Amino acid sequence: MRSVKWVTSIEAITERTEGYWEKRGWDRQAVMRTGARFDLPRQGAAVRSPLTAAGLAYAGNRGISAVEVSSDDGQTWQRAMLELAASPLAWRRWAIDLTLPPGDTALVVRALDSQGETQDATRRAPHPEGASGYQRIVVTSL
Repeated sequence: MRSVKWVTSIEAITERTEGYWEKRGWDRQAVMRTGARFDLPRQGAAVRSPLTAAGLAYAGNRGISAVEVSSDDGQTWQRAMLELAASPLAWRRWAIDLTLPPGDTALVVRALDSQGETQDATRRAPHPEGASGYQRIVVTSL
């Protein structure tokens, strides 16, 4: 089982069987992919520069070692500040101060896990092994 929140019953089994999610086509391993997201600013926001961008990053039991943000659509990267980790299993909050030129700017975020592996840039849908890809938003600096 994955993402178990409330246990209402337990059934003992003597042979390997497909679980609820596997029967619906999800992978058996359920490894959490490394990911990062923007919470501020929002997609399409009108902002004043300088601004603070912030969000969350996660990597399952591998933890997060760094978050990087690009203000030139992924050409260069800057390290964000990380809040102390509550545990290796917890999401990690991050923030970065950015100075943007007037007009539209594409911001991109990615995370690195505690083993130094960078988040997978390939965009994939959640089914069957979990979503991947960098989050990209466009903001307008006034």
